[in-house]
Amino acid sequence: MSSSSENSTIQLTPTRYTNKYGSCIRLTPTNFSRWLSGIEPMLMAGDLYNITTGTEQAPPPAAQNASTTSRAYIDDQSYRKRHRECWMTIYNSITESLQVRFRHFVRDADPAGMWTSIIQNMDTTQHHVSSGRLYSDFFTE
Repeated sequence: MSSSSENSTIQLTPTRYTNKYGSCIRLTPTNFSRWLSGIEPMLMAGDLYNITTGTEQAPPPAAQNASTTSRAYIDDQSYRKRHRECWMTIYNSITESLQVRFRHFVRDADPAGMWTSIIQNMDTTQHHVSSGRLYSDFFTE
């Protein structure tokens, strides 16, 4: 699948995802570290990383009668656009088999939840049976 707009080209293959912020391999059950080293810079380049981690929250919504040039309106619209880009960037960067697993985060428009769930489920260093734990358990007296 490939689509383009005036500012960017999105390319999606079975193994790679590319957008206007960069390119990364798509996440599979076995390549978390390589995927993470590619997706984090893409999210940072797009000013999406803090939304991903949940450290940036939505600004207060603009009043319904707010001018389209008001700071509140502009901030609200900017955040909404980056929020959508955030979950689509994460979602497109994972393989189809994993998209099925994490699809409910897209329906709920929850990029921070998707990010946290991916890390908790795919990062083997986060599991209680990480290589460091196995090493220390093996060599304890």
